[in-house]
Amino acid sequence: IILSCIPLVVYLVWPLFKILFSRNAVPKLLPVEQKKVALIKNFTFPNNRESLLEALLFIKSQTAFIASQKVTEKNVFWLRTWKTKASQIYQKADLLKNDAIAKTAYDDILANAKKVDEKIYIRSGIGSAVIIVFTIIIISTGSLPRAIMKIIPANMFSNDGKSVTDNNFEWLKTGLSTKVPPLESPHGQVINNSDTELLLRFRAISYNDFEAYISVCKEQGYTVDAKKDTNTYIAYDENGYLLEIARWSDGDLDIELKAPILGNDDFEWPSHEFAFLIPEFKGKKGTIETETADTLEFTLCGISVSEFQDYIIRCENAGFMIDEEMEDTSFEGFNAVGYKLSISYNEMKAMSISIKAPIAFGKFEWPSSGPATMLPKPPSEIGKITSDYDWAFSISVGDMTLDEFNSYVEACLAEGFEKSFRTERYFSADKGRKISLSIEYVGFDTVEIDIHDLNRF
Repeated sequence: IILSCIPLVVYLVWPLFKILFSRNAVPKLLPVEQKKVALIKNFTFPNNRESLLEALLFIKSQTAFIASQKVTEKNVFWLRTWKTKASQIYQKADLLKNDAIAKTAYDDILANAKKVDEKIYIRSGIGSAVIIVFTIIIISTGSLPRAIMKIIPANMFSNDGKSVTDNNFEWLKTGLSTKVPPLESPHGQVINNSDTELLLRFRAISYNDFEAYISVCKEQGYTVDAKKDTNTYIAYDENGYLLEIARWSDGDLDIELKAPILGNDDFEWPSHEFAFLIPEFKGKKGTIETETADTLEFTLCGISVSEFQDYIIRCENAGFMIDEEMEDTSFEGFNAVGYKLSISYNEMKAMSISIKAPIAFGKFEWPSSGPATMLPKPPSEIGKITSDYDWAFSISVGDMTLDEFNSYVEACLAEGFEKSFRTERYFSADKGRKISLSIEYVGFDTVEIDIHDLNRF
């Protein structure tokens, strides 16, 4: 009887899991929302730098706002819609290929999407923990009511929480808000204020007020590596704080400040065996994030753009030249035995390095049930199945070239999947409202296939 209550608990915490399983689904939309989606997807921006930059910066502000809100199925959908639009703008516009402002904006959009993903995984983790704790408590107490009272906080239904309004705003005196001059306006909203990042939004700011605020910020020292467009101003101070001010055509103004990444004073080059595969970078502070049997991840601080570019060349000379992909601020490549090196450089003058061991592949058997049956069999039987459920299937396929990846994408289209997004190495598609597919060539003749069938729920 006691254990029979566990399905009830699973039912009660299901909302914590639901978004994880439905984040690629389209929620029920009102007619006005459907029109908005169509407008976002189909709107074509003028092919000039200023319009494209304003579009990316606007999308950045939208995704930052969504990332600061409660995770809901609809918010996740809007974030995915905006992120896809940003990817289309950034990847297709030749005018933005070497634009530092565009790169920073696009990286921030991806970071906002990552924040939401992390929230989703945390929610799912909480749901799992609740089920485990509840099971333990109900067994120990022998009573369903007692177990419920032990789990629910006493103040769960109190109304002590306060929300930030934008009608009587006063400049904050905590967090990073103390590092920038205040903007005198009653119409402000705090989106984020921590020790590492500040994001404020103001309404009804004139262009003259925007220019005047920039002047005040310059007087406070935000003049290092300054970049200014008609509607944006980006600059560092001498301590490495990065300020970005953006004014929109509707009078809204965003103020964003990021704290410098300092690293540890006692940092030493990692002793992990993977660290010996790449050249050592001496004389920099840093932090080690991950050291496991198959992954090494660490960050070096105080890196200039030229130092980053020179280090990429040194890594290429060390053998990481297979299936390499290089952008202005990122690099990926494999060495001859399949180790993957990823290096990224951000606007906070930090360089992140990741080295991953080759995936251990074997011969697999294509499933005869579940979502995999909706897909054609890959041309290779070498790989590793990472998940196989009645609602989800994921596999990494080895010995599959880039040409074979493209042929496989065409075969999936022939099976009735409708393209959502496609690049040289990535493809996503849907089949109806609840079946989603993604296929990616990740390098070194390896393709990752992931399909979800939410009709099961």
